[in-house]
Amino acid sequence: RVTVLADARADADGVSLMAPHGSGARDIAERAPGIDESAVVAASVWGDSVKHPGQEVGLTHLVREGDRLHFRA
Repeated sequence: RVTVLADARADADGVSLMAPHGSGARDIAERAPGIDESAVVAASVWGDSVKHPGQEVGLTHLVREGDRLHFRA
């Protein structure tokens, strides 16, 4: 399970989604309601899959259980 955030803040409200093991940021963008995945270019991530909180990653970045993501167009 991951959370897609409404704003680029770790404590922002978000929508929780089930993410199969091995999902990338692009996979999450494609499944998230209200996200135009064709316009997304990167994501900010808070969680165990990144070294630094709020780290910007590409769409091929593999997410982990509990990650919180905000997509940037």
